[in-house]
Amino acid sequence: MVKREPKEILPTMKVKADDKEEMDLAFQEVQATILSVKDVPTKKFGNKIVMNLENDELGKFSIFLNNYSVEKLNEAFGDEDESWIGKLVDLKQEKDKQFDNNMIVTYPVA
Repeated sequence: MVKREPKEILPTMKVKADDKEEMDLAFQEVQATILSVKDVPTKKFGNKIVMNLENDELGKFSIFLNNYSVEKLNEAFGDEDESWIGKLVDLKQEKDKQFDNNMIVTYPVA
C-alpha cells in the first residue's frame, strides 16, 4: 500500500507565457529564493531541470533551468543541488545567441 498525498502544482514562469494557460506566469525580473530542484520528464524535450522558487510578490512558482543557469549556480553554490536550497537568485531575461530566442537566466545573489 502506498501513501498518497496531493502534490503542489505551481505556475511556471515563461518568457512566452500563454494568456490562455492559467499555470503560465509571464516573465518578470525578480529576486527569489530557491525552494527545490528536480528533474522532470517532458513530452517534447526529454528530462528537464525544474527549479521551484518563492518571491514575496509572486508567491511560489517554477522555472525550467538551462545549462547556462546551472553553470552559474554550480560556480556559486557547488554542484550538489541540495546546497542551492534557501539561496537567493536574480532572474533575468537574455538572448540565447545559439538558438536566437529569449531565455530566463538565474544569477546567484552573493
